[in-house]
Amino acid sequence: MATADSIKKVGDIVLADKNRKLVVVSAPGAVNGQPKITDLLIDASKDIGHLNEVKARYESIVFGLKIDFDLDAEFKIIEQDYWISGTDYLISRGEYLIAKIFAKFMSMEFFDSKHLIMLNSKGKVDLKATARQCKKNLNFSNSYIVPGFYGAYNNQIVTLGRGGSDISGAIFSYAVGATLYENWTDVDGFFVQDPNFVKCKCNKKMSYSQALSLTLDGVTVLHSDSLAIASLDNIPISIKNTFDNAKQGTSIVDNYNSPKGKIVGVVIHKDYILCEVTKVCSSFEFNLGLVVNQFIKHHLPIKQLYFENNQFCLLLERSPKSTKLLSKIKKFLKEKDQNIKIKIKNVALMKVVGNHIQKKVFKQLQAHKLDAVFMGITKGQLTLAMSDDDSIKLLTNYLT
Repeated sequence: MATADSIKKVGDIVLADKNRKLVVVSAPGAVNGQPKITDLLIDASKDIGHLNEVKARYESIVFGLKIDFDLDAEFKIIEQDYWISGTDYLISRGEYLIAKIFAKFMSMEFFDSKHLIMLNSKGKVDLKATARQCKKNLNFSNSYIVPGFYGAYNNQIVTLGRGGSDISGAIFSYAVGATLYENWTDVDGFFVQDPNFVKCKCNKKMSYSQALSLTLDGVTVLHSDSLAIASLDNIPISIKNTFDNAKQGTSIVDNYNSPKGKIVGVVIHKDYILCEVTKVCSSFEFNLGLVVNQFIKHHLPIKQLYFENNQFCLLLERSPKSTKLLSKIKKFLKEKDQNIKIKIKNVALMKVVGNHIQKKVFKQLQAHKLDAVFMGITKGQLTLAMSDDDSIKLLTNYLT
């Protein structure tokens, strides 16, 4: 929704299917070196002068759409109400304005999410109250354009945070009992890996749990809360590319079992340290508490811990501080307990998501003599710690 041309493209998508009854829009994003509207509005909350930049962006959009829309009146109201309604109100105007402009362009009805998405005193969405508001205010013999990203508590605007428009789409889908939640974005769907880095396929279909596992681990195709909300009522999600709508995209559904051995996603995070603690002599007691207490004492957060037989492994984020403290801990433990051997190495953390994928990954590791420590194994995913070079080699050559 960043330019008039992209808005026209969205308009064509909306009109292509008469069942698209509720359209949730995001604020204009970055374009031609200009920042996102939301970022400009955050700047404006600190220096109201930035509101002129916001207005200029919308003037360009209105001009390109060739519609009669009174931006002067809208911005006069924003400047007046901001001082009373606060920062969340101001930041939400990005979605509010683009929804009103798009509704005017499409000759469709605008409805303010302030009167639909209800939040509680803790800033959490009240799904039941939202469903009641939608039932009360929306009549689906009509189609509506609504702003994403915000709702209200006690009639005061409250924003939903980054990814709020994704979340709004899921909230509305749940609230109105939708049969499908379409999320139109700027990518084709969920790829097995970042297609800018590795040549790989886009998943045609995956389960909620698979998609959720990937989003919680940093994949940004869709906000994790959107998946969680849609899954409450088993609403299928379709991820599609706004700028290439001929592509099939990714369908996310409940209880989908991908073929055995199929990998649906691989995520790599670098800059970790693996601390391998081994019991030298199996006859002696393993003083696990002594080791863990050292990490607690030095305030070193353990990202993950894996225990097996006479060895356990601790994973930490790599930093100058953690590297220095680990050396100190290693020296202390060596003096305290001769039955403990500690090895410290820099690693990448790789999560592989799919269906019964252990055999495939084990086979590739053995065939290519790649060293890995398994930090977690389930039917649907496994987590490995391995050297940066080996993780890239495994990913680029054997898993995608």
